[in-house]
This record gives sequence, structure tokens and C-alpha cells, in this order.
Amino acid sequence: MQIIFVELINSDTMIHEKEMADQDVAGAASLDSAEDYRARVAHYKRHYEPIASGGPDDPEHEFSYIKCIENGKQIIMNKIKGYMPGRVAQFITNCCHCHWTTKKKLFLTRHGQSEYNAMGRIGGDPDLTEMGERYALALKDFAESAICRDLETGKELPARLWTSSLKRTRRTARHIANPTIIRDGYPWIQMKPRIWSNLDEIYAGACDGMTYREIEEQFAKEAIARKKDKLTYRYPRGESYLDVIQRLEPLIQEIERHREPLIIVGHQGVLRMIKAYYKGIPREEAPHQTLKLNHVTELIPHAYGCDEKLYNLLPDETPGDDGQTKH
Repeated sequence: MQIIFVELINSDTMIHEKEMADQDVAGAASLDSAEDYRARVAHYKRHYEPIASGGPDDPEHEFSYIKCIENGKQIIMNKIKGYMPGRVAQFITNCCHCHWTTKKKLFLTRHGQSEYNAMGRIGGDPDLTEMGERYALALKDFAESAICRDLETGKELPARLWTSSLKRTRRTARHIANPTIIRDGYPWIQMKPRIWSNLDEIYAGACDGMTYREIEEQFAKEAIARKKDKLTYRYPRGESYLDVIQRLEPLIQEIERHREPLIIVGHQGVLRMIKAYYKGIPREEAPHQTLKLNHVTELIPHAYGCDEKLYNLLPDETPGDDGQTKH
């Protein structure tokens, strides 16, 4: 087992003040709390020992380490070799330049009800039903009022929109407006759709377009195998959830790089894995997470976990059993 030391060095006092406000003393506005935080920081400084700070002859140069200085302005790597250390280094170099004082907000939603949802079928590339179209219009209003705008100040915020390459996600997102706003003196196309095939639903292979009952009747052994181990099971000529995790990895790095609010209009299988990543859910449990139709899940990652909010955009409508929620 190889041990890699990771050191983040930042002298920006604004970030330190923001940390004081958002982390240990969140919700406690008293002067005593602020002074306690500063006292603890001062204590840490007295005992803090940076990695390999003793010059070229420092024995700690024999360690594997990554130093990220001033939000990625300088990155120092030492004895980083091999597949996994290389992936760790890639992840850190992608993310360490981010503005940590900005809270990330990630919104996950399934597409509106599709024709296959109504029929209890999986996969395919069907269009939306009438209810799915109503959800698309409700999502437009939600995006413009709750994602593209600061709820406290009413100020317009730059925001991002991602969809899969499948018709039902693109049509669900198509009503969301894309005005050009000014961001830091430059034009920014609001909610410009970005299409990712990596976000496509788990491919069911020979079972694509079938109901789960049909699968149990025609592929009985496959149905049993999937129930035993949903994570590693791979559909005949199709994908497993492990395959989905593999193709989502570069997208997770993209998500981590961005600070703007992001909404992903996707599919239950794929969104399960993204949610599990941010919520710290074991991957064995991830395929069993439920994301309902007509709902938006808001995730707010922070230093000690990930907060979650759920919004029902069509409270007066019930999509019924789409054949997928429990599978």
C-alpha cells in the first residue's frame, strides 16, 4: 500500500474568514465563537509542520506527496507514479483551483415521464408523454426562479445545464431559456445545454425495451442474477452499474471543477451513482437509491457531508409505477 501526503497551502485571509463563517461556527454569530475559531487556527499554526520544508536534503523527499499552493497557482508532486496515484493527482489538479468560498449546488432530475415509463419498459429512446411535457414546463419555471437566481437577493446567477444524448432528457430541458448575461465583464450564455453520452441510461442490451416481467419470463436466470448482485450484474450485451461508474468518472471531475449551479437532466440509473458519490453512499447500496419522476433533488456538498433538498414540481399529479423506481 502506497501512502500519499496531500498538503493544501492557502494564505488568503478571505478564505479563512469564510471557513470560520461556514464550518465550525455555522449558525453561531457570537463574538466568542469567532474568537474561539481564531484561537484554534493560531494553535494549529504553532504546531503545523509542512511536508519536505527542510531543503533539498530533507528526508521527507523520500515520501510521496502532492502540494497545492494558493488554489492551484503552484502544484508540487513528489514520487507520484502508478495508475492510482496518477488518478489522485489528476483529480487534485483539476479541482484545487476552484473558489472554495463559493458553495456548490447540484440539481439532479430524471427526465419527464416518457412513453416507456408509462408502459413500464426500460431503455430505448422514447419521447415524452403529456405529463412529461408538463414536467418540462414546470422544470423551466423552477430553473429560472430557483437555480438561475439567488433566492435571497434576487440577483441573476450564472448556471449550467447538462443532459444525456437521449431524446427524453433533451426534450425535458428544451424549454429552459438561454439568455446571454454579463459575468465578470464577459458574456455568459445562461443554461447553455451540454449533451453528454456519458449520462445516458444504463444500457440493458438484449433486454432493452422490455418490462421487468418480460425479462423474468424470457431471461429468468438473468433476472435472478441481477437480484443477487445489482451492482456487478451486466445485462446480456449491455452494461453493469460498474460500467456506469467508469464512464461517469470524467464527468465527476468536470462537476468538481465548476462552481456555478448545475442541473443534470438524466436517468435514474446514472443519477443514482452521482447522488451516491456526493452523499457518501456505499456503491453496493447505490443501485437501490430511488429518484422519483417529477422531482428535483438539490445537493449541497460541504466539508463535513452533503445536504439534500427535494422539490416536487407536479404535486397534483402522480406518475404511477414507471416500472423502474423499485428496480
